[in-house]
Amino acid sequence: MALAAANRFLRAWQEGDHEAGLLLLTDNAKRQTSAAQLEKFFTPASGIVRGYLVARGRKLNLHRYTFPITIFEARPGSERAPVHVHDSSIVVFEDGNQEWAIDKIP
Repeated sequence: MALAAANRFLRAWQEGDHEAGLLLLTDNAKRQTSAAQLEKFFTPASGIVRGYLVARGRKLNLHRYTFPITIFEARPGSERAPVHVHDSSIVVFEDGNQEWAIDKIP
């Protein structure tokens, strides 16, 4: 379930779906990130294609998991289309009611 939450969040990022991504954040994650930063995170530059990889996660405690991730951004159709690669991690939190949310964004 933690991995599914991470994938849903990253899919929202990939598709630029700010609303869906915000619904998956804990209050703690929202407090740690400004509205402007969240808007920038979810809004791709014009013509940019995004992708991501999620690696094997690790249990931090009873209610938290962390997953190493790699995010990719590229502008297709250009002979010199550099791919921007960023390694990070995502932390997923379970609230005790089997509801999973993102507690740390990449």
